[in-house]
Amino acid sequence: MAGCDELKVLVHRPENLAFAEEMAGQGLGGQRKAGSPILHLQTGLITVDGQSLTIHYLRRHLQWQLRLQSNKLQGVR
Repeated sequence: MAGCDELKVLVHRPENLAFAEEMAGQGLGGQRKAGSPILHLQTGLITVDGQSLTIHYLRRHLQWQLRLQSNKLQGVR
């Protein structure tokens, strides 16, 4: 994670959230600091579970931001 500007993780299953935290921990040492990567979670559109997992996780972990690809939600390719 050294030298990264942002981290974006797609969430389909709970293990994706564990992966996100592991990767963020490598770059942040557990705390958000000036100049550290911006943390994004994006809902996986494959399953409804990915959407609910992401929203519930974001409510409890405020250092993460929601990332949307509105073109995919609208069906535009």
